[in-house]
Amino acid sequence: MDFTIKIDLLSDAIFGNGQSVAGFIDADVQHDDWGFPYLGGKTFKGKMAEMAAALVVISQSNPALKDKADQLASARDRLFGTEGQYQTGKLFFSDCEMAEDVRRTFRYYMDQEHKIKPLEVLEALTYVDMQTSIDEETGIAKEGSLRNFRVMGRGVSLYCQVHTDHELDDNEKFLIGASCRMLKHLGMQETKGKGQVELSLNINQKNMTDLWIDSVMKGAKR
Repeated sequence: MDFTIKIDLLSDAIFGNGQSVAGFIDADVQHDDWGFPYLGGKTFKGKMAEMAAALVVISQSNPALKDKADQLASARDRLFGTEGQYQTGKLFFSDCEMAEDVRRTFRYYMDQEHKIKPLEVLEALTYVDMQTSIDEETGIAKEGSLRNFRVMGRGVSLYCQVHTDHELDDNEKFLIGASCRMLKHLGMQETKGKGQVELSLNINQKNMTDLWIDSVMKGAKR
């Protein structure tokens, strides 16, 4: 079974790769050889697992879901693996990238026409944000506090392809759909308004988020 999670960036985002560019960038974004920024699939899967774990905790105190709390906990472990054990779970996440048709078009002009360079693509989709810390007593910037972050601009959509070799039951579908709905931030500097996102779960370009959530919620309301 395959489905797609679409990630719409509602605000600018910093998907750091742990690397820097000496003398220019203190925190660079993840980007491929063609210059397209992306979010690593392992990182995204970890955030989805956090949301699923939070939903299990919420279900334990929610009257409508309390009877299903144990089932949801088991579903969470099947999907994402058991914490503290070497188990990956039944879901496999690709990197979160821009639409393939967009990347294919740009790759053609880079590979065949040589009219566009990877750095130009990266700079068109990102910008460098200069930040500094202010001394509360003096009201001026602290010495040596200037940091440069490469930021991905709002309005971009990323797509993560998710695969499983198993059929998903209603509890598993609920956790995936509800985790998409619950996840509102990705990347660094969440408290500064960065990385606000909206997720949707799609099969054959049809939004299935509400349907997967309702697979459990409708039964719980009866």
